Amino acid sequence: MRQLERLCGKRWGHQLPNNKDGWDALIVAAHTIAGLGGEVVKHMVAWASLRAPWLPDRRARQLAELIAANPIKLGADTAGWRLKLTIAERTALRITTIGAVGQNKAQREDNLLRTEFPRPPAPSAER
Repeated sequence: MRQLERLCGKRWGHQLPNNKDGWDALIVAAHTIAGLGGEVVKHMVAWASLRAPWLPDRRARQLAELIAANPIKLGADTAGWRLKLTIAERTALRITTIGAVGQNKAQREDNLLRTEFPRPPAPSAER
């Protein structure tokens, strides 16, 4: 949730835009909150009132109840695709729990290995 909020804050500041990108971020956040357990409807409505003040409370509650009844555990790649998270944004914001568009888990792991544990240079042919 913190990494999602970091991404939203960097892109739009305190409030989500009232457009498709804002709605996608709201839906990802709501499903993430649903996976946390506890009073998920109350938490979703509170999050929406802070981040999406353009959404009427009644609609926020309807959305929260709908998602709480049928939560989806979004994988990193699905969330990244839904949020259109680029590799550059993911790297710059140090996001590790959300995937990037155009890069699946295996590719991310391969990149991590290459950057964290680079191969040593090949021995020179001269002796």
